Amino acid sequence: MLQAVGGFQAYRRAVPGPPNAAPVVRFLLFERAYPDSVAASVDLLQQSLTRADDNPRNAEPVLRLLRLTADLEFRRRAEEETATGGRLAEICEQVQVELGKVDRDIHDRYFAGAPRRPRRGSACTSPSAI
Repeated sequence: MLQAVGGFQAYRRAVPGPPNAAPVVRFLLFERAYPDSVAASVDLLQQSLTRADDNPRNAEPVLRLLRLTADLEFRRRAEEETATGGRLAEICEQVQVELGKVDRDIHDRYFAGAPRRPRRGSACTSPSAI
């Protein structure tokens, strides 16, 4: 998996020991120094929206991303203390749900006037539904 995302060398520099499942997931989820990690991507998106928004202190996407950043940091520290990796799947699912909400918030704030296109694989199959 690390080679597929181009992170094998970065992982080897950051994490001692073999690339087992839990440490790899932890690295891809929490390692802010690795630009393709979830945490680094969330940080970059939050910073970009903060710069682009006229009023970022009241922008729901920015606020949600700030909460997600804090939550990822909290969970990273909790995972370091337990070092079991037992909750990583649950954390990934929760992050995925939050990112879905961020997507909706971004659409509502910045693209509300544009019609929402159906996602690939959606149930809409008739041309009139598009």
